[in-house]
Formats: sequence, C-alpha cells, structure tokens
Amino acid sequence: MEKYVTTSDGVKIYYKIEGEGPVLLLLHGNSQSSSIFKRLIKRLKTHYRCISIDTRGHGKSIFNGKKLSFDRLMQDALEVMEAESLQQVNLLGFSDGANIAMLLASCYPQRIHKLILNSGNTTYSGLYLLVRLTIKVLHVFSQLIYKNSPAFNLLLDDALPNIHKLQNITAPTLVLNSQFDVVKTAHAREIAKNIPHSQLLIIPWGSHLTFYFRPNNFSKLVCDFLEGAVNPVD
Repeated sequence: MEKYVTTSDGVKIYYKIEGEGPVLLLLHGNSQSSSIFKRLIKRLKTHYRCISIDTRGHGKSIFNGKKLSFDRLMQDALEVMEAESLQQVNLLGFSDGANIAMLLASCYPQRIHKLILNSGNTTYSGLYLLVRLTIKVLHVFSQLIYKNSPAFNLLLDDALPNIHKLQNITAPTLVLNSQFDVVKTAHAREIAKNIPHSQLLIIPWGSHLTFYFRPNNFSKLVCDFLEGAVNPVD
C-alpha cells in the first residue's frame, strides 16, 4: 500500500506499507529511497508490518527547499507515525536513516520499542578520513553542477553533536557496523557505549551495504534481535 502524508510545513512525504505483524519502520540512507529496502522487506514482511519512508528530497517525497536538517527529517518520521496512529514502533535506520533514528529515539524514547542502528554516525568525524575527503571532493563538484544539493549537503552535517544524548534512549538497541564500513568501528563502539540497553555487532567481511547484498543474513539478524536472540560481538 502506497501513501502520502502532508507534513506540518506542507511537504508531501511518501511511504509504503507491506506485510502484517508488529510495526517495523525503516529509514534509508542519503541519496537513496525506500526502494533500497526491497530485498530486505521481501524477507521481513511475513513477520512484520514494514513501513518504509522516502525522506524529504529523496525518492517520491518532493522537496523544493534549499536545506535539509536531521531535526526536520526526524519530525517527518514522527508525522508518518501520527498519520498511521502509531504510538510506538520498532525502528531500523541505515546510514543517514540511522542518524535520524538515533535522534528520534533520544528525543522521543517512549515512541520506540526496539531500535536497530545500521552504519550510523552521530558526527561527520565518525566517518573514516578517506570517506570524508571523498565526500568533500564530491560536494565541490555537486555545487558546481547542481548549484544546490540539499541531500548531499546533509552528509557534512552532524546529526547528534553531543553523543551523550544517546543516553536518553530507553529502547533495547542493536548497533550494527560492518568490517569494511565507511563508519569507523571505534565510532560504532562509542555509539553503543552511550546507549544504555545496547548490543554491538560488527559484521565480518561486510560493507556499508551489507543489508542490500546479504539480505538473507541481515533479515535473520533483524528478526533474531526483535525476538530477543542476538548477542553482542565486537
């Protein structure tokens, strides 16, 4: 089922609902859309009611403004929840989606039942140096070609400058990072350290897109955690 919600500031946010069961809200990464979760949702929708959102300025959610912020993207997710009368959800965020999820879970802890943070970074410095340099170069080119790219500009922002705000999160949390991720392993450990009820899992031989290339294994991790069967590994 495909739907739109018009936000309090007049932007139409697209989201899709698939499957039956406990609600699992999914937030994608920068310059992607909810379709990136297609393979994963195919395996999860037999157990969960999967709601995947196109964040503003991505996919089918149109945005004509000049700047995006993590605070506004968090508010959009909340407005989707309100539109569906959801008081509490399981939440899975990938990359920038994980950053939005961290912000949402720390500002509204009562709204999150269980939380999965896949390759999130609270600050720009949480990325490896080579990745940061690549983003800087691409940002210069994007400014020359497109003049303004709100989604790409978001890559340079800090989602949660004060990492200690993660201590507000009350939901059981699984922090996932891959062995060959763009997010520093040390930063993933720091995130897990600051979330009270968290588990850290470093996926061996995985990349930033492990969930996409290994959907069978990843969906099992998700189900095991939501059903209480994952143990921390670091």
